Amino acid sequence: MSDIQIDQILITEHRAQMIPKNEEQLSSDCKAAMRMLADSDRLAFVYVIECNGEFQKVHLPEFFWPILADIHHKQLPVYLGNDDIELMDFYDELEMLLDNIPDNNNYGKAMEEAVAKHFLNHNRE
Repeated sequence: MSDIQIDQILITEHRAQMIPKNEEQLSSDCKAAMRMLADSDRLAFVYVIECNGEFQKVHLPEFFWPILADIHHKQLPVYLGNDDIELMDFYDELEMLLDNIPDNNNYGKAMEEAVAKHFLNHNRE
């Protein structure tokens, strides 16, 4: 499983576009695998896509979490790259992690605190 690093997230009124550092890692055959994981060691969410029959991990480090919290609140459709790969079930998968991480020692204290800071406290504003 290879890694895709996000360089920036562009937001319009109607969508969020995640731009990878290396667009050439994506092909027109890429599609959402509809699964998100947590990488506690790197404080990142990892959305899984499938390209040419192989899984690739799209890393969303804590640096992007304020933006993710904002688009989560707005429920904007999320796309990857310039080929408009829609990341289906992005919010359902994120919600599952946001429900599971707090008070769960499996993710580690740093991950719990980061999730609370960016998402749980954001929702209370």
